[in-house]
Amino acid sequence: MRISANGNSRGGAGALLNEDQQVLLQALIPSDKFILAVDFMSRNALDQQLENKTMDFEITVVLARQAFYTAGEEDMNTYFRDQSLKMIKILT
Repeated sequence: MRISANGNSRGGAGALLNEDQQVLLQALIPSDKFILAVDFMSRNALDQQLENKTMDFEITVVLARQAFYTAGEEDMNTYFRDQSLKMIKILT
């Protein structure tokens, strides 16, 4: 199994992630994408000979739990608008 992300690739043997692969995954942030490539053997349908095969999966990192503003979405939007206006006044 190989994991590729942000120009880095880490390979390993077996179905468990090795330490290098775990470090690579832990460095990812939400919305990052990574490729999980799994190598396996499969029998050819025509002659039943074993062949090397690879399956690639593109995976996007998402939050396990959606962030929220305790006062509600409308209050959050008001806060961001007010803070943005304050910064615009400071910069002009």
